[in-house]
Amino acid sequence: MEESLRRSEEKYRSLVEGSHAGIAASDLEGRLTFVNKSLCQMIGYSRDELLGRHFGDFLHPDDKLRMLDLLHESLVAGRDVVNVQFRLIHKKGYVVHVYASPTAIKEDNNIVGSNAVITDISDRVQAEETLRRSLDLILAMTY
Repeated sequence: MEESLRRSEEKYRSLVEGSHAGIAASDLEGRLTFVNKSLCQMIGYSRDELLGRHFGDFLHPDDKLRMLDLLHESLVAGRDVVNVQFRLIHKKGYVVHVYASPTAIKEDNNIVGSNAVITDISDRVQAEETLRRSLDLILAMTY
């Protein structure tokens, strides 16, 4: 039984740490209790710098209220927030556009925190903006 549990934990750890997506967990107060290597690289902080900090500390100011409301709704009402896009601020100060799928963490049917898989979509957002500007330029030239 112990050997099976150890192997299962190793598989889980390999999956989470090897993921290209950022993975984070927070407690009921929103303090980060787990972050994987990819999330650390995504926003430029070490694991030690992230753990224990409120996830709101890394949110773009224009997204902070909306995201804190979503977290509250998820934790209080137990509703999973599906597919949310927002911005984080990298340690060096630039914006990282992300897409996340946060879910409530339950123990004995009680919500004890939340976790999320977080994907950096900055390249996609930049490509969409470039395309939008190009289309605006083409439209302006046709009139």
